[in-house]
Amino acid sequence: AGGSGNINFRTGNSAGTSLLYLKSNGNVGIGTTGPDAQLEIEGAGTLHIDSTGNVNARLDRAASTNSNNLRFETAGSADWYLGTLGSQDLFGIGQGTLGTTDFRIDKTSGGISVGSSYSAVAAPSEGMIIAGNVGIWTTGPSDKLTVNGNIGFTGTRQLFAHSDNLV
Repeated sequence: AGGSGNINFRTGNSAGTSLLYLKSNGNVGIGTTGPDAQLEIEGAGTLHIDSTGNVNARLDRAASTNSNNLRFETAGSADWYLGTLGSQDLFGIGQGTLGTTDFRIDKTSGGISVGSSYSAVAAPSEGMIIAGNVGIWTTGPSDKLTVNGNIGFTGTRQLFAHSDNLV
């Protein structure tokens, strides 16, 4: 303790390692004496939650205009994130800055968008839009849809041909 209003829990004597630090502004630090957030954990380690029952992690936003996100960073620079996208009923996974999604699901329509070029494009209701080529049983699709193997149909079969393509 001291005159600053901060509380520092240390090992050993007053020169010992700081285990838990409570700043006068309410921030809590584990492994740091200068927490910049309500809870900041520093050091090499693992966050471990162990239970004999269900384990739940909950991110509760105060209003639908806010976002809930987990960001994965390297040296303070955002690499990946996953979470809700502001006031939209969207869940996304993306690289770098929040809002540039590579994969998003619309809670209202059930639609799915895949590819960064569709990061701001609404998918059809309970449908999917995909940027780029799609392959089934192939790792190198050369066309919009490349299928390696047989295709089975049930119901009405309709194939459309353009003047320069054979179907």
